[in-house]
Amino acid sequence: MSYELLTNRKTENRHKNYRQVNDIFFLVVHWWDDKKGLSFDSNVNFLCKNNNKVSANYVSEGGRVAQIAENEDVALHAGNWNMNVASIGVENRPEADSDDFATLAELIVDIETKIGHTLYIIGHRDVVSRLCPGVYYPRIPELINRVNTIKSQRGNAPAPLTEEQRADMLSRLQNIKNNPG
Repeated sequence: MSYELLTNRKTENRHKNYRQVNDIFFLVVHWWDDKKGLSFDSNVNFLCKNNNKVSANYVSEGGRVAQIAENEDVALHAGNWNMNVASIGVENRPEADSDDFATLAELIVDIETKIGHTLYIIGHRDVVSRLCPGVYYPRIPELINRVNTIKSQRGNAPAPLTEEQRADMLSRLQNIKNNPG
């Protein structure tokens, strides 16, 4: 599956060019709440409004992705400043149908390829106590497998994390949760 990448909207709720891509270690999966039926466009609009004080780097649904903050920008998505600094946030359509899931997996591969290294994929509830990312959460291992399968088919994608790297990322995650900033 391929997707259309929209770059014509930018959120004001970000810290522009705040970090280098080498400082990004995590990808945080979100959903735009359990209000099924809300539109992709309404969520992009919501996250781009300055008075909402929340954002993401990307908004994704089957076949379409809006990049509303650059990878070097710190989006306000995780409810934890140190995690915001160390991660990219992706808001996803709550229905999580097969096209939504396929687009998210492909987006992650494209992000990792662009920044040049593999990210540790987590759900928002791994950072703060929330329902988010809803139905995506139990599917994160499946998502990681799908991302790794896509990467194995592309010659230029970064390799999956080793067990040692995964252990290091888990330790970083615990440190960030204990020191939210």
